[in-house]
Amino acid sequence: MNFLTDVERVTKEADSHLTEIMMAQDFHDLTGQVIARVVNLAATIEEQLVQLLIQTAPPSVQSAPIEVPREHLAGPVVDPERTPDVVTNQSQVDDLLASLGF
Repeated sequence: MNFLTDVERVTKEADSHLTEIMMAQDFHDLTGQVIARVVNLAATIEEQLVQLLIQTAPPSVQSAPIEVPREHLAGPVVDPERTPDVVTNQSQVDDLLASLGF
């Protein structure tokens, strides 16, 4: 076995693998573009159908859109009176880390 023939063989194998990877990525990219277009088309059709229903509904049925009440999410806003086991400022974070040995 010659080093140069081994290098040539391994290089061809690597080239083949890299080509397969690039083709798979191109396919994935094209598929993603098609899916995005289909989703966009579905949203547009839905919007147009809703507008058609609103325009063709009898006057007695037409009313202002009903707003759905939004639920309050438990996000990063901390209520220290109700949740005493959370930290609310940097000094409390520093104390917590120090108590854990950091």
